[in-house]
Amino acid sequence: MFKAKIVNGTPIETDEAKPLWFKVNELPYESMWKDDRVWLPLLLKGQKFHGKFWFDKDYTNYWPIK
Repeated sequence: MFKAKIVNGTPIETDEAKPLWFKVNELPYESMWKDDRVWLPLLLKGQKFHGKFWFDKDYTNYWPIK
C-alpha cells in the first residue's frame, strides 16, 4: 500500500478494482476486504505499520500475523 499527496494521471479500472472517490469519514468499509478496517485507519492517520493477514479460502475471515 502506498499513500500519495500528489497524483499525476487518471486512475483506470482494472479486474481487481474500479477507482472511486470518497470522503475519508464516508469510506465504505463494509464493502472492502475485512483487513482494510484494520490497516487503512492507520495509513490515513499517517502511522507507520507492518502487517500480514491470512484469509480463509473464501476471503471471509482473516487472522492478523504478529
